[in-house]
Formats: sequence, C-alpha cells, structure tokens
Amino acid sequence: MSVRQEREAGFSLIELMVVIGIMAIVMAIAGGAYSSWRESTRVDSAKEKIVSILQQARLAALSRRTAQTVTFNYAGAGANPNTVTDVLGQLHRFQGVTLLDFVCGGCNLGANNTENIIFTPRGTATQLTVQVSSPTANKVFFIQANSTTSRVAIRRTCVAPNCI
Repeated sequence: MSVRQEREAGFSLIELMVVIGIMAIVMAIAGGAYSSWRESTRVDSAKEKIVSILQQARLAALSRRTAQTVTFNYAGAGANPNTVTDVLGQLHRFQGVTLLDFVCGGCNLGANNTENIIFTPRGTATQLTVQVSSPTANKVFFIQANSTTSRVAIRRTCVAPNCI
C-alpha cells in the first residue's frame, strides 16, 4: 500500500471540523424548537389536568352526596404557588405554568391569591374561572366552572361578558 492511499483512507481535520460545525448549528436550531414545544406542552398538560381534577370533584360530589372542595393557589400565593389541591388532599404542582384568578365578565384578572371551588351534591358549584398560561409559550387558556350546572369548560379567549 502506498503512502498516498493511507492518507485518503481517513478524514482530514478540516472535514471533521466542518461536520462538527454543521452538527452544532442543527442542534442549536433543534434545541430552540424543542424548548418551545416543551413549554407549549406544559400549558396543555396543566389545562387538561385541572379540567380532570374539577370533573372528578364534580362526580365525587354527585356520587357521594357530599360537598367536594378543590383549592387553587395562584401565582405568588404563599408557599405553594401555581398548585391545585384536589378532593383527596393531593397537591398538584404546575411548574413553568402560571395560574391566575380571572373574571370573565370584565375580562380581567381577579384579586384572589387562593380560591376554593365547591361542588355541591345537588349538581351546582361556586363560579370559577382560572387563567392558565405560560409567558414563554404565548399560550393562554381559561378554565370555567359554571355555577348553575357545575360543568367545566375550556375557553381560548375572553370577550366581555363571557370567555369564549
């Protein structure tokens, strides 16, 4: 085997550096997309989990024939911000997501730091609207519990007098 054939069998340092540079660029682009997707998924997951907690409380109130309470600790509220305590007393944390008290009649934030929603055995509930959002994902949802029917709904926007 000649000396020339041995040199052509591998990669040169320049070729290796170019490949590493291209891989770094691709990884930087993919990392940004992944981060955005992850934040978006956190908001969607929190929204679905909160709806599930509220629906379970409603069903528990109707089936057990006793009032069931779910507690919301909003952003900046005490030791457990952005958490929900379900009817079994379990604390659900929502990291990377902001929970806020919301008033749909005026389409503005409420003043509550903590709030209870009580589902009664008769099928009614206290009125509740929670804003679920993420500043980095630019996603906002409004979760509403109707005081008359106690049904839980997810809304995308607020147009006075209701979230729609």
